[in-house]
Amino acid sequence: MTLGPHISFLFFRPDWDGITNITLSDETGVIGGLSFTIGTKAFSVLASLDYMHLAFKTEQPGISLNRNDLDMSGLVLQVGILMRF
Repeated sequence: MTLGPHISFLFFRPDWDGITNITLSDETGVIGGLSFTIGTKAFSVLASLDYMHLAFKTEQPGISLNRNDLDMSGLVLQVGILMRF
């Protein structure tokens, strides 16, 4: 069994491909949380609970918005399987 904290830094350079003329700013974000694994030497289950903070500014809104940013902050849950060969 393992349990430990982790942190990741993010950089996004978004390119809008929709038909609406929207330009989003380049942004950096951060993810931090706890990871937990349990299992045997060959097979383990992984779970991670994180908080992500990331918000894009809309520089050229092609539509009417009630805010000038696209906020993607929130909790992130990841569950997976690890196999060792």
